[in-house]
Amino acid sequence: MNSKLVLVIGLAAFLYSCASTHPGKEGHALDGKARLPIKISAEILDENAKDPFQLIEVTFENTSDEWLRITKNSVIIDNPADSRVSVVLGQDLIDWASAIELRQKKEQHNKELLQAGLIIGSALVGGANKNNSVGTAAGVTMVATSAWVVADTIRMQIKKVEGINKVPDTHLNHSVMIPGQTFARRWVLLNKPANTKINRLVVQTETIDGQKEVYDIDL
Repeated sequence: MNSKLVLVIGLAAFLYSCASTHPGKEGHALDGKARLPIKISAEILDENAKDPFQLIEVTFENTSDEWLRITKNSVIIDNPADSRVSVVLGQDLIDWASAIELRQKKEQHNKELLQAGLIIGSALVGGANKNNSVGTAAGVTMVATSAWVVADTIRMQIKKVEGINKVPDTHLNHSVMIPGQTFARRWVLLNKPANTKINRLVVQTETIDGQKEVYDIDL
């Protein structure tokens, strides 16, 4: 394999694996003047517009040196009856996670078959093309998105859910304590009309001392 190509693939793998505090788009206080020491961002983890669900990951960064104790987060939805957008909770969330688990298993099986085919094809064609095919197989592995990693977390956490209004510890609606100069990530699943995409997320945050802030995030 060409040495330059090896270098490009190596750099691509490195960049792909690099972590960022705010991988998504940063938001701002809705009234223009932030009162809480929070930098917030959000990222869509599933871009399939045909899906009637949209999984979003929200990052809260504590910019102060003190502990930040958030007792409640909630998504604000204007005219939910008209927009037909809602936060998925309770038994609906459990059922969604079970369906995602089944879909994951199917997609993982198909991916493994594709990788096996690439490797077998490489052996048949010969040594000259072997490295290229193996590299392609590695590229297929890198296609896996963080959406499925998060889905696994949801599946494990959701087994602990009891009661229709309870949510897993990693859900946006759950309380969170963030040490100074660190960050935490939470997720929320929204139900929406199929063939549409939610491009804006409005989140209200309330701290243990009763301070509230509303954040507007363009997705």
